[in-house]
Amino acid sequence: MNSCKYAIWGFVVIISFLITQCKNDQYGKKEGQGQWYYKDGKLRGIINYKDGLQEGKTEYFYASGNRQEVQYYNGGERFGMDTVWNENGQIFQINQFENGKLQGDQYNFDTAGTMVRHAIFNADTVVKVIDLKK
Repeated sequence: MNSCKYAIWGFVVIISFLITQCKNDQYGKKEGQGQWYYKDGKLRGIINYKDGLQEGKTEYFYASGNRQEVQYYNGGERFGMDTVWNENGQIFQINQFENGKLQGDQYNFDTAGTMVRHAIFNADTVVKVIDLKK
């Protein structure tokens, strides 16, 4: 029983360490910017909230500090261009979102930065894939 109590306490300490600056409004909804950290204290992500929903730019980082992904939200749903980088800082994937779903073009790149795939989506469904590998 005591080990369970310590495990719960440790979990609470970790969670409180990982989330900072994100406040709740008078109705308990998240408001403002939340920052998440790796156990070693390095920044893992920055997420913005409005009325309890993700809003605006969200950024994620690798443990190395390099940028991992940038996403955009409107009313809690992803929209616009989403960019994903590999660990070495090169663009790995570019996606287009509308109303929280993949919509339009998606581009994939190899480690040299060459586009290797172009897919077209309609409401999260693949409409067409063009394989550009030679």
